[in-house]
Parts: sequence; C-alpha cells; structure tokens
Amino acid sequence: RAGRLVIEVRDNGSGMTQERLQKVREMLNRPEDRETSSHIGLVNVYARLRILFENDVHISIDSEPAVMTRVTLDMPERAREDIPCTAS
Repeated sequence: RAGRLVIEVRDNGSGMTQERLQKVREMLNRPEDRETSSHIGLVNVYARLRILFENDVHISIDSEPAVMTRVTLDMPERAREDIPCTAS
C-alpha cells in the first residue's frame, strides 16, 4: 500500500492453538494486562508503536499449531527525521 510500511515476521515453530491465539490478541488490545503477559515484548512494541504513530498502526497475528506463527505490522511510512527520538 502506498505510504504504508508493512513488516511481516513468520516462524516455523510450534504455533499456537486458536484459544492461545485469541488470548494473545486480547492482550494486545488491553495494555494494562501487559505486566502479567508472557508476550510482554510483543505487547510493549505494539503499545509504543501506537503512541509513535498516534494509533495509526495495526497488528495481525495468525498461527497454526505445529506449523507457524505470523505477525504483521502495518504503519505509516515515515522519513527518519520525522520520527521523534526520545533517547538521551
């Protein structure tokens, strides 16, 4: 899509059951639960991207047990100088 950056990460690992996949999806939409999440990295990355891109970022997760897991991020394409740096 024009003006959008789409990043897809896929593995060929153990995958997730539909029940586990649903729980992960729910965790992404409830950042207050991230403290107890076993997927804290994914939840934190998504939360930070939502702040950076003013909620104009989308994530989708698909998985098949014993086959694969795929995470896709869709966000606005920006020049490096347009991205605020918070590092000191």
